[in-house]
Amino acid sequence: MKVRIGIVENEEDTRNYVCSLIEECMARAGHSLHLACCASAEEFLFKYGEPDLLDVVFLDIMLGAMNGMELARSIRERDKRVQIIFLTGVQDYVYEGYEIGAVRYLLKPVRRQELEMALEHCCEKIAQECFLENGVPVSRGAYQTLNENFMRFYL
Repeated sequence: MKVRIGIVENEEDTRNYVCSLIEECMARAGHSLHLACCASAEEFLFKYGEPDLLDVVFLDIMLGAMNGMELARSIRERDKRVQIIFLTGVQDYVYEGYEIGAVRYLLKPVRRQELEMALEHCCEKIAQECFLENGVPVSRGAYQTLNENFMRFYL
């Protein structure tokens, strides 16, 4: 499954570290990946402000002129489906993050196991939301073939 993930993190070292962790986790899980990294909320909105461009977005909270909570609200107004995960060293916004509909709230320094569990959760949700053209829901690892007389499901 191809997963489109965005990261908004103003600290370059943290952004590079998280990007490499995501790449490792997704490769180990057998998923292909489109990874979009941004250094600011404004850059993210300029490049990915339209709905349905990304499946998962990792947001730092302390970004600059526009913080991660404000960015999350803006994203949520445009895209109800995208999964938001906060990456931050600040615990003050935990409850507000969940009010926005965040899937997870990960504290820095990010631990590989926590990130991997968050990605696994997101990938399961993405797989459940996937529908084939005829509207038959398909869960992770499943696909179907259809001809005039038969429908086959492969797990």
